[in-house]
Amino acid sequence: MSSRTHKRGCLAALLLCVMLLVGCGAATILPTPTPEPVELTFAARRGVADYAPLAEQFHRLYPNITVKLVAYQQGQSFGGGLQNLKTLGVDAFRDTMPYPADPRLKGELFPLDEWIAANKAFPTDILNGVMDALKIDGTQFGVPAGINPVVAYYDSKRFSAVKVPPPSPNWTLNDFLQAAIAVNNQEVKQLENANFTYGFCSEATGIDPVIITYLFGGQLVDNLLNPTRPTLDAAANIRAVQWYASLRSQYGITPAPDELRQIFRSSSINDAIVLGRCGLWIGFYADMGGRAWGRKPVGEPVMMPLPRGQVTFTAASVDGYYILRQSKHPEQAWKWLSFLMEHEEAAGVYMPVQRSQINSEAFASRVSADAVRVARGLPPQVLLVGATIPQGMQSLFATYVQAVDQVVRGQAEAKAALSSAQARAVMLFTSTH
Repeated sequence: MSSRTHKRGCLAALLLCVMLLVGCGAATILPTPTPEPVELTFAARRGVADYAPLAEQFHRLYPNITVKLVAYQQGQSFGGGLQNLKTLGVDAFRDTMPYPADPRLKGELFPLDEWIAANKAFPTDILNGVMDALKIDGTQFGVPAGINPVVAYYDSKRFSAVKVPPPSPNWTLNDFLQAAIAVNNQEVKQLENANFTYGFCSEATGIDPVIITYLFGGQLVDNLLNPTRPTLDAAANIRAVQWYASLRSQYGITPAPDELRQIFRSSSINDAIVLGRCGLWIGFYADMGGRAWGRKPVGEPVMMPLPRGQVTFTAASVDGYYILRQSKHPEQAWKWLSFLMEHEEAAGVYMPVQRSQINSEAFASRVSADAVRVARGLPPQVLLVGATIPQGMQSLFATYVQAVDQVVRGQAEAKAALSSAQARAVMLFTSTH
């Protein structure tokens, strides 16, 4: 072989070595740099979901990232509690976004729009309005973890006891009333009396009168998301309050005012529910009929959609995932949040927000059949509200239910009580806007 041929052969071999990064003499394949180990701290409300197995799966997928889980009590994140999460070095967390959101949170949370746009696998079948509920001034600061709709429940044991068929999921307010009448038995109001049943467990100072008001087509303000004036004395509100008060005065199916405090351990309606003394009641999806409260119900609660009134109405709060601006590992935190959104079980006691997950076998096998039916039958439009009501709305809510309580106690007629409440609400609204 000539020296020229030998040189060309060596040159070709050298080029091949460089191009393929294949060993040639002392040359070796360049190893992929090992990512630095990262520990993410993720906080969520105690009992909302079991994140431990998900954190293990995520660590197997990303061996360099370990997720440290922190549990906190309800209401300890947003507001003053946000400082507690920052002190703990939390990178990301789950909680219910106040709705409407406080603009001051923009300085605390990491904006997510660019990452969402770059993620081609980001889900497109999220329920209407949910993403918007996690925006502040048009910027996406959270991605959905789950929603908690307001629902109705009935105790199937109570219907079996009186040999009355339980209500159909496609029910109306009149069907609701007739079902409550059928199981109502308040002749001997003692816990020892096995037949003692409130047809409808409800208190005037709770959320029920407000839900019924919206079912009648009424509302507390002209626009919940951008209110300009209170509407407590609207005609639909008056009809709703008259109907609600009649449940006690005419039909006798609700507890008398202050009665729950006298019969049960506390004024909480939850005691009556868990002890099986309620035929029907209004609650939340995440209650699971009381099973989520850590107390096994005596009865057999069945979840139902809210009955139809003058309008079809459903309200829900939204839980979101957020990244704190102070996080030293926002990109890894985004990987974790994206991973959680791929797993329907991450919603925990809440309902998933992706229709594909709601319709999945995994979801159906994880929750009860009645919960599946309610989730899959949720209407396209849901009024999204916050778990924490803005201060101005808190005052309006309190003013409204105080007026309802007056009517239930027979101290005023609905029109007069709501007219007086409206006058107070206007002053409250003016002082807070």
